[in-house]
Amino acid sequence: MWVILFWINDEIYDIFENMAQIYVYSGPTHSGKTTRLENWIKKNEGVDGILMPVINNQRYVKSISSGKMLKLETDSNDHDLVQIIGKYKFRSEVFEHIQHYLLGLIDKNVKWIIVDEIGFLELNDQGFEPAVSQLIQKLETKQDVNLLLVIRDYLKEKVIDYYKLNGDSIKNFKPE
Repeated sequence: MWVILFWINDEIYDIFENMAQIYVYSGPTHSGKTTRLENWIKKNEGVDGILMPVINNQRYVKSISSGKMLKLETDSNDHDLVQIIGKYKFRSEVFEHIQHYLLGLIDKNVKWIIVDEIGFLELNDQGFEPAVSQLIQKLETKQDVNLLLVIRDYLKEKVIDYYKLNGDSIKNFKPE
C-alpha cells in the first residue's frame, strides 16, 4: 500500500489523513453476515446505518440506531411502486426512505456507517442508489468515520469496480 505525502509551507501531510476508511464485508448468500454484524454492533459504540434481516422468509430493512424495521418485500405487481430483481419484488418507497436516512448519517457523530447490503439493484442504479454513491463521495472528506459495505461474495469485484473504489483504499472486514 502506498502512502502519499505532500509538502505545504514546510509541513508534511498524508493525503489520506482526513478520509473515511471503507471496509467491505462479503460472504455467500444466507451465510449469516447480518447476524454476525448484529452481534458485532452490540459490542461497539458509534455504529449506525442499516441491516437487512430476513424474518419469516421476508426481507426487512432495520435502522441500527432505532431498531425500527420496514418490510421491504411485497407481493405487488405495480411496476411504479416496486423494484424487481429476479424473483424478488421490493417496495420503492422503502428504498427512498432509506436513502434519505443514510445521507442523514453524514452529519451525525458516528464512527461506523453500515450499508447491508449492496447488490444487483445498486449495480443497476436502483435500490440504495444514488445514496450510496453520494455517501462514498461525501465521506471522502470526513475524518474518523468508517463506511462498511456488505456485499455478496460473487458481487464483490463488480461492486468495487462500480463505485470506483481503489483496492488500496478499502479493507476487508471481519466481525469478531
